[in-house]
Amino acid sequence: MFRNKTILLTCSLLGCFSVAAVLGALLNHKSAYLINADDNEPSYTIRLSLENNFLDDGIAYTTDGNPIQFTFENITYNENGFTFSQGFKFGNLTPLGGIKSVYFDRKIKWRTKIHRGWDCPEQFPSLPVRSDLDVYFIGQMINDNPSFIMIEDTYDSNFTVSYIDITYSCTHYDAPSEYTENMVFSYKKATDTYQFVGLLDRTKSIVDIPRYYKGKRVSSVAEGALSGCSYLSELYLPFVGDTDTSPTYPAGYIFGRDSYSNSVSIVQEYFPENAYVTSEVAYQFPAGLSTITVKGGEFAYKAFGNYGKLFRLVLFDSCRFNFFSGEGLCSGCENLNEVTLPSYTTVIPTSCFASCPSLTFSIPDSVTSIGNSAFYGCTKIASSITLSRNVTNIGSSAFANCTSIQSIKIPTNVTSVGSRAFLGCSSIYIYCEAESQPEGWNANWNPNSRPVYWGISM
Repeated sequence: MFRNKTILLTCSLLGCFSVAAVLGALLNHKSAYLINADDNEPSYTIRLSLENNFLDDGIAYTTDGNPIQFTFENITYNENGFTFSQGFKFGNLTPLGGIKSVYFDRKIKWRTKIHRGWDCPEQFPSLPVRSDLDVYFIGQMINDNPSFIMIEDTYDSNFTVSYIDITYSCTHYDAPSEYTENMVFSYKKATDTYQFVGLLDRTKSIVDIPRYYKGKRVSSVAEGALSGCSYLSELYLPFVGDTDTSPTYPAGYIFGRDSYSNSVSIVQEYFPENAYVTSEVAYQFPAGLSTITVKGGEFAYKAFGNYGKLFRLVLFDSCRFNFFSGEGLCSGCENLNEVTLPSYTTVIPTSCFASCPSLTFSIPDSVTSIGNSAFYGCTKIASSITLSRNVTNIGSSAFANCTSIQSIKIPTNVTSVGSRAFLGCSSIYIYCEAESQPEGWNANWNPNSRPVYWGISM
């Protein structure tokens, strides 16, 4: 049984450079496959249908495993097909070319007005629409600038089709298969998935491992699959650790334990299977790896723990980030400065960013709970913090030793504050909307007796 889903999808070929779509979990996730290609004129067609639908991370993959992404808005999806509403939009295929045409499964009797959104509209005084109304030419890229075309319905308010064929040019990218030809995958018959085994060329500075290969999920990686990648500076991972569900091992697993040129040894913790005490292992990270983007999956305990070279971390919305999958995520990442969390984030897990003295961070309005020691020792987190009304809980030592904080505003929704929440915050002034200390606040929540102002309007 299908349920209506609204699609808002933002993409580009080479999905490693994309932003995670808010599409979320569509029902019956399947690939949208490349169905033809003309070698003489580099253009490609993707069919989007109920049988070959968008993937859970908002990326459609070709049969070669190449990610292709689009921008869609005002489309609903159900058992009848794709229903287009007035104000339908799509475009923005960068940096590879523009959409050339759109075919539906039947002729659509509707009238449209087409708005040009590129930077050089004077070069194209008009956009032709074929009279038979089964094909729409809607735009192209000019001078490496993305096109964005909006089609507005002016006749019928809605129409429904069972499939959409979108043809786009690819003049700025001559070999789509190059995306995976350097990678080695092993098919796992028992799970009908692939394992990422390694690279043929380990001199690349940027590596993007796809979440899907040949239309099937990449569900595991081999230990040491990226061992020897001495020049790696930027990495796009389908998930972190050994598997995409319930991983045992942290981020260093993919680099292995054997040293190589320009590697740095990082000791990481993990929970062995069926164990309640952590073990330690020294993994060999590339010394220059500073930026990591994660496209999905769950996180093992302290997944990036102690990796001091990490500067920027991005987590797509398809990552499972919560109190259980995110504990100690970046603890001890001394150079971590920028973090992008999933847009749905409601919790900052225990010790998630503990001992990250270089981190600057703005707590998302979606957050409802800040875990114990979540920002312990984040000495540069911010000078001023205003918590949203969604926050109800501040854990023990949550902001301990955050010496940069000079003021924090706490709304009445915060009904629980743990002990030593602001320990060592030597310059902080605390402004509370509540008229007096709520019963759920620990008696030792402000151990340094920093100034507290009650009854402050937010």
